[in-house]
Amino acid sequence: MADVQKLLDSPTTVFVSNIAGEVTEDNLKAMFNFCGTVKKLQLGTDAVARCKTAIIEFESEEGAEASLPLNGTPLLGKALQVLQAKAAEEAMKLRRRRRQLQG
Repeated sequence: MADVQKLLDSPTTVFVSNIAGEVTEDNLKAMFNFCGTVKKLQLGTDAVARCKTAIIEFESEEGAEASLPLNGTPLLGKALQVLQAKAAEEAMKLRRRRRQLQG
């Protein structure tokens, strides 16, 4: 868990959501390598949103920053949501808190 938190806090990491189920790790690497060298890519599934998510770590902050304009880019029929990992983490915490308050 500490490793994941360290990765999410890093300015070289972005969080990608709204990924179509058919998208593979290779699809994402090919797309994001144009922004900078991808050091690490973790692809997972968001059971609530019924789509895939990814945490992508770049070799440099410049690579992460260069990937942010990909936000809204369609990939296999779904518009990707690309955020700095720290911002995405804060947004998810806020959503969880709202759900708790709504009961």
